[in-house]
Amino acid sequence: MILHRRFLGPPLPSKLDLGIPSVLVQRRFSLQTKLCQSTVTASTVQLQPPRKVAAKQPQPTVKSPERPGQQPSGSPAAERRARSRKKKLAEKPFGPPSGTQRLAKVLAGAGVSSRRAAEDLIFDGQVTVNGKIVLVPQTFVDAGKDEVRVKGQKPIPQTPVKRLVVDIFQDWVDKEWKRDHLSGRAIPPRLFTVGRLDSQTTGLIFVTNDGPWAQSVQHPSSALTKEYVVTTTEPFTARQLDTIAAGCEVDGAFVAPASLSLVTDQRNKLRIVVSEGRNREVRRLVENAGLDVGSLKRVRIGGYRMERELGLGQYKLLKAHELRRVFDRTRQGAISS
Repeated sequence: MILHRRFLGPPLPSKLDLGIPSVLVQRRFSLQTKLCQSTVTASTVQLQPPRKVAAKQPQPTVKSPERPGQQPSGSPAAERRARSRKKKLAEKPFGPPSGTQRLAKVLAGAGVSSRRAAEDLIFDGQVTVNGKIVLVPQTFVDAGKDEVRVKGQKPIPQTPVKRLVVDIFQDWVDKEWKRDHLSGRAIPPRLFTVGRLDSQTTGLIFVTNDGPWAQSVQHPSSALTKEYVVTTTEPFTARQLDTIAAGCEVDGAFVAPASLSLVTDQRNKLRIVVSEGRNREVRRLVENAGLDVGSLKRVRIGGYRMERELGLGQYKLLKAHELRRVFDRTRQGAISS
């Protein structure tokens, strides 16, 4: 069979040549030559040090254009305005005005009703302050100056702020006070104790209806220490005193007395000063040393020490200088003979 030549390719060689093509051989030698040339060039040419880049110069700040009639920021007028703003901020009180209480609290403290019922009276528009109806129970009023009326009746009697010091005996607050002072009153004036004493402890406690003052007495920032006189049922030893001074764990926290001393030469009376006032802290410190507490009396809170002429169950109103004495830290270490 004979095909036309146009359909045939070039004649195949009779014998295949499996050697390396000349083109590849030339390229291989050319690459080696270039590598040798680059190696020689790198070894003979010295490297140039890095070029230093000039630091950018700070751009001048462009101030925003002043409004017409506005003084520059550094002008005397601007400084006067800044001083005036600082003065106003310093003079502006934070929180409620001094000597004021919430209206619902005033009504409850005066014996009108409970605080929740007083809020309902205010919401119903039945309470006026200085002739104006007040619908917000959280409105601050001055019980001594503002005229508060309920259902249009005459002004309710305002309970003056009282701060009393009481020398209590065992169970006195729970029994004697309620029986002798609160009998025949459906809702007594709001007097409460500042802090607490357990039922077996006697001595000094504050009674007041001034919430902010009570909070300042109890707040840790005031750092008011409390002093107790402990009488044990048996004489104590030096080792037991060391155990009390070392402290112990009370309610999951480690506590230790701020100071410990003997009251007299008797070996069964101690003066213990504490700074935290945890529940039954002094009793647990003494009992941890293996001693039984015969009597426990608190004689000082902060810088105020109980007067000797104040008998058990008696009380007195604190005067201005006595109120200042409570927060006088220089008197907290004073011990009366």
